[in-house]
Amino acid sequence: MGQKPIESVFKLNWTKEIGFTTYRNNMFESNGKIFVGSNGDFRHIGNDKNDGVFILDLATGKSVTQIKTKPSIDNDVCGIAMANNTLVFGNDNGQVFSYNITQINNPKLNWSYQLQMDSTFSDYDQKYTYKGHLESCPVLTDVNNDKINDVIICQESYGIYALNGLNGKVLWSNIFERGSSYYSSPAIYDLNNDNVSDIIYAGEREYAGYDYGSSLYALNGKNGDVLWEYKVETRIKSSPSIIDFNGKKMIMFAETYSDVNFLDLNGVMLFYANLNYSGISGLFSSPVINNKGTVVIGCAWWDNNDDGVWSFNINSKYMVNEKGIKMVNLDSRNLYGANRVSASAVCFDAFGDGKSYFLIPTEKEELIILDEMGELHSRLKLPAGAEATPLVVSQKIGNKTITYLLIACIDGNLYCYETASKGNIQVSQFRYNSQNTGNNK
Repeated sequence: MGQKPIESVFKLNWTKEIGFTTYRNNMFESNGKIFVGSNGDFRHIGNDKNDGVFILDLATGKSVTQIKTKPSIDNDVCGIAMANNTLVFGNDNGQVFSYNITQINNPKLNWSYQLQMDSTFSDYDQKYTYKGHLESCPVLTDVNNDKINDVIICQESYGIYALNGLNGKVLWSNIFERGSSYYSSPAIYDLNNDNVSDIIYAGEREYAGYDYGSSLYALNGKNGDVLWEYKVETRIKSSPSIIDFNGKKMIMFAETYSDVNFLDLNGVMLFYANLNYSGISGLFSSPVINNKGTVVIGCAWWDNNDDGVWSFNINSKYMVNEKGIKMVNLDSRNLYGANRVSASAVCFDAFGDGKSYFLIPTEKEELIILDEMGELHSRLKLPAGAEATPLVVSQKIGNKTITYLLIACIDGNLYCYETASKGNIQVSQFRYNSQNTGNNK
């Protein structure tokens, strides 16, 4: 299938320089404004002109303001969250910030909080030091019943914190003995029916002989106590989601080494999909599901066409593995080779034909488009590769509704394209909404 330039299919509206983004970055829209965090011009330099949070006009791409905190060791920003005119984000210096953005041109700091920094651990004769970065997306939810959204945030090397949304003070924390990557963003859902959202998140556990094992944890939202733990023998770099399919709630998450798992709300395995092809599929991307049961996820491991985009359908016939666990039939899987895909997909009626499509960028200058059943529709050439998940936004202008596709590329630019969509959007962004609930409903 030939590769056409994206501009031949979707009109380019504007381009804005914002600096580097990663597969852990999210973007969202509110009141005609785009919010996106940036790692700046250089990911490994602590302070430069594009570090911080950009607020842009959706229609024009012009800068409304840029929130730059006081210079620190590292001001790179990945995940951001917002609710009720409160914007929250962390940086790679282990600092958490809350801003009042009622006056969008002049945000006011509500509070900031410094988490602990620097952690060292040893494996055999190797010593490793992590810096306490905040790499994942914060989640906003009220866990202390004061009617104010609190902040749930994971920190590399340490663990997970609940910070009081009013003043930033620690409500509870769950700190583990060995350093953990915590690149995975949490999801929330009331698992124990106490009217407070509980936390589902992933972290590394212990050395498993060839790699660090990880666990998917469910924590009580009120106090951080562990409700249950689901152990895997690989790392978890992608982010879990709470999905509602055919009226049933499930937890969907990917292990780094090739498996996409589906658990019930008690942490018990329902079924899984194994995505080995010629070897490991490195799943840093987070799986996305549509209303047909089609799941799409990128893989990034080999730096060749053994990487790409996987699709499978959870309505397909199941096999049973040697342990008696149900798994998606191997014949129902599709892999479209594409040389590193770490972004996650969005899903919407991109062509305005009444059908939904998955759109997912690669790190090698392609936008791969799959139909609603996970079959390849087209491959478009991007101006540059991308790690960050795109954003889909509909805006009413007069009597016309326009749906935009925004892609943050690794050339440091944010591109805004106009689509033919009629606004039928199933998955619009990474983590589903501006509070980053990780819940597809």
